[in-house]
Amino acid sequence: MHWRSLVISAFILGSALGAASAAAPPTDAPRVRLIPQYTQGQTLYYQFETRTHTAGHTTSAIKDPEGPSQLDQSSTFLVRLDVLDVKLLPQGAAGGVRLRFTYQKVTVSTQSDAYDPQVDANEAQLRGLEGKSLEFTVASDGEVRDVTGVDAIVPNPTIAASMRGWMSSFASTASFPKNGIIVGEKWTSVRPLPDIPLAGVVSRKVSTYLRDEPCGAAASLQNDAASPQGAADASHPNSAAAAAAPSAAAPEPEMCAVILTKFEIARDRKTASTTPETYRKNGLHTKGKWTGSGEGLDSISLRTGLVHSETQNSTQDMDFTISSETAPSQLTYAGNVKSQTQITLLPENQAPTPSEPKQ
Repeated sequence: MHWRSLVISAFILGSALGAASAAAPPTDAPRVRLIPQYTQGQTLYYQFETRTHTAGHTTSAIKDPEGPSQLDQSSTFLVRLDVLDVKLLPQGAAGGVRLRFTYQKVTVSTQSDAYDPQVDANEAQLRGLEGKSLEFTVASDGEVRDVTGVDAIVPNPTIAASMRGWMSSFASTASFPKNGIIVGEKWTSVRPLPDIPLAGVVSRKVSTYLRDEPCGAAASLQNDAASPQGAADASHPNSAAAAAAPSAAAPEPEMCAVILTKFEIARDRKTASTTPETYRKNGLHTKGKWTGSGEGLDSISLRTGLVHSETQNSTQDMDFTISSETAPSQLTYAGNVKSQTQITLLPENQAPTPSEPKQ
């Protein structure tokens, strides 16, 4: 198993949905419910950008002397999102929505300190996504379900897990308080970190509704948020004051809610065993630690509930051992991963010419 790919997948999936509890400030301001409003036949274009730096090493009975200890990868995906079907509940409220996710263009750049054929194979699989599509449903509760096509176009399970994590971005508001939110409100959520070799590892998130501002202003701020100082500046409630004041001749801009989320990855002490059930059933035992932290800044349209931009920065540290219960063999991995991800909704005047997805 390629631990670098697994770690990247865990970071993306770790930012997905979780049960929320809120601490609202006392105010009479109206509460905002950010529910995505899709229309059947609608087409949207998003750009996904990811950058990861991995440093680590594996120790086992059979050591790979050519395996890289450091790996840097940058990827950009231009994605077309087609709304195939929208279900309405009896009361007229929005129900499930069926979406098609087509990779219009893919660019990947990888650098490592040693040759690894598996790295080349993963990069080739990412490039092979171009022109291909998958479909999924965002249910009325915000959960992503009925995914089709991902396993067929991506045989690598860790890359497939990353893609499922990206899908959750289109249902990110499902983790918000059900009764809506107001500026200044904070809420928390906790969810398990799936698909890693240690049981009981969770992501604890604290989110804050910072402010309302023009959607384009949030996107420009996020370009600076890749650095720690930039992220701190972007999280300030008045950081977009100048951008939020349009000139007299300019049309009224679309307004977005800006949500800051900070999260920590740690072990839930309530979980007794460190070995996941799937490993135990295969006669394996795991132990070690997996920790991390990060933050994200989301810009969500107040009018449509659609994500206009999303930036996440994180670092993760892991040191774990996988051993066989029936044979004297084990594998130990220790490493660190730094990740940056940005998702941007492209304006209609920047949308490329549509093309049909490959089958």
